Amino acid sequence: DKNVEVIKCNVLLENLEDQLLTLENNPTDLETIGAVFRAMHTIKGSSAMFGFTAISEFTHEVESAMDQVRNGIVPVTSELIGLLLNARDHIRSMLDAGQDVSSEQTANSQSLILACKTFVAQNGGTQPEDLILSAGNTPPESLNTVKQEKPADTYRIKFRPCKQIMQNGTRPELL
Repeated sequence: DKNVEVIKCNVLLENLEDQLLTLENNPTDLETIGAVFRAMHTIKGSSAMFGFTAISEFTHEVESAMDQVRNGIVPVTSELIGLLLNARDHIRSMLDAGQDVSSEQTANSQSLILACKTFVAQNGGTQPEDLILSAGNTPPESLNTVKQEKPADTYRIKFRPCKQIMQNGTRPELL
């Protein structure tokens, strides 16, 4: 249900703010870096699953920057924390808008994505196209063209666990 997923996403965003403030005070804390990455990853996946494409695509870009932080390529700085807090606020704004993301929110997404990519590039990180070009290859057509939007497929999944599911420690909410 989308409403349940929105509530879970809001909880993740609340926790994300706390994690970012913790990370600001301890920028080398690998556990917190991992938690921030996982929060972005979960938000991205959940958004995509429930048709919030704009949130998923935006969060993917922020997650990519965090992946480079997690891998020790890009450092945690106050500038990065500021970008991530702005990204968190922007995700909440888009979540509140639902699937009716405004042109202003789309422009804000592009601006924040550019800021993240610029930060990564200025701090020793690489972009996917940089990796392709550094390998001596020509960029694939997908990097030179605008993404074509296609209608999302809709699926209904029913989950009917057995009565003993809780006896072995399974947590159905994670499934």
